[in-house]
Amino acid sequence: MRKGMKLRKLLLIAVMALSVVMVSACSQKKSVLDDVKVKYEGYSGHGIADLDNEKINSNMVDVFAKKLKLDDYLTEKLKSNELNAEVLESEATSDERDKLVKVERWVKDTRVRVNKAQNLKNGDKYVVTIKTGDKENPIKNESKTYTVKGLKKTKKVTAKDIAKDLNVQAYGYNGKGLIAITSKKYKGEVMFHIKKNGSLSNGDKVTIKLPSEFTDYEKFDFRGKKEFTYTVQGLKELAATKDLDEIKKVTDSMVNDEYPYGEFEKYVNTFINMYFVPTSAYSDYSDEKDTSVELNDKSGLEASRKDKITIAVLYTVKDDYDEDDEADDSNTRVVEVTVGNVSIEGDHTNIDSIDTEDDGTVSTQDSSLEVLQHNLAANGIKVK
Repeated sequence: MRKGMKLRKLLLIAVMALSVVMVSACSQKKSVLDDVKVKYEGYSGHGIADLDNEKINSNMVDVFAKKLKLDDYLTEKLKSNELNAEVLESEATSDERDKLVKVERWVKDTRVRVNKAQNLKNGDKYVVTIKTGDKENPIKNESKTYTVKGLKKTKKVTAKDIAKDLNVQAYGYNGKGLIAITSKKYKGEVMFHIKKNGSLSNGDKVTIKLPSEFTDYEKFDFRGKKEFTYTVQGLKELAATKDLDEIKKVTDSMVNDEYPYGEFEKYVNTFINMYFVPTSAYSDYSDEKDTSVELNDKSGLEASRKDKITIAVLYTVKDDYDEDDEADDSNTRVVEVTVGNVSIEGDHTNIDSIDTEDDGTVSTQDSSLEVLQHNLAANGIKVK
């Protein structure tokens, strides 16, 4: 009798224990990351992780559907994101709508986070974390760690390596030189920023900083300084001409024709300075220099082969006519004489062949002499 009672007690305890296990199992939150995979694309150090979000969403819907006992039709509608207000009104019961409100709440409550999704390298740990705050949400709080692998290998490069495939050339005139950078290997819209570009002289050492298109290029494992040095050479000499006196005779004649000293007009014309200004710069008297150099832009190089200059000469012109023969400084003005379309060949210009009627001007200036001198020096070379 005692043995039977003892056996019944043991059976009762076993049944109770099994019930606790079943209740506990039914109430456990479910993982949505167990079978989720990650793909990796690109080059090591610049890799991108492609997390299978579609699989996560599908797993989440399965967990919600099982918890709420949704039928297969609504479950598939949720997975395909085709569940809209029209479907709810026409096909879902009141009880199903209540359950779907919970689904919406749990979806908003479930947060998927990753520690890093870009600039990955082989061997990195890629961590996906699921977090919820709603106690009723059946999704399990968890983290899963993946090891990054399969990314393509990068090539170790330095600025010196890249410079070998860049053709750097100086062009223009000594003191006003510019840089052109071309390449057969590298293409695309790449901009270099070079200090003093437009004011370079032969012998200058120019530091050329590599743009991010090179230093952050996904195929490269860039090492060391992100710059290299170029020594300027080959610029034409503006001030090497030996015919400055001949040029001055031409401009003296032009200003004297415009402001003569005669019986009725008495102008005293005084030479101040002579400048040689590259034609491309002459129309823009400005201290602002464009330091941007676009890769493979050959327009400046091509134009420099046909470079011409404008000769600009400053004079002061004083109206010396006064019935009382009294000097009056208020009658002094600044005049600029220009001769354009001038070429430099060797150590001489072609001033003798220039038609000053077509390519010459004589104009009174509103700016002060100091301002004009500053502007001309910024764009050209003072030669006399």
